[in-house]
Amino acid sequence: VDRRQRQMCIRDRLYPNPVDSRLTIEMFVNEGQVGEGASIKLCDLSGKTWTNLTTNLQSNYQWLDIDLSSVPKGFYVLLLQIEGSTFSRKIVKN
Repeated sequence: VDRRQRQMCIRDRLYPNPVDSRLTIEMFVNEGQVGEGASIKLCDLSGKTWTNLTTNLQSNYQWLDIDLSSVPKGFYVLLLQIEGSTFSRKIVKN
């Protein structure tokens, strides 16, 4: 599997959205990405970073539970970076 195909195998799911205090991220990756690092960053629309996490992908399926209780209400962008590819998702914080 070449790099482009591996990148296309990454899927993610975020819930709940809008979020009150805890955001769950489910990541599904293919075999070639197990053991890779993943970076997760939550930024507001001005570019300020509110959350910055890193993790190693331990299996094809991995979930993270992120505490956003101290993040103010508003609109955010969650950036998920794996193997140099960045995926962005809009998040609303209640």
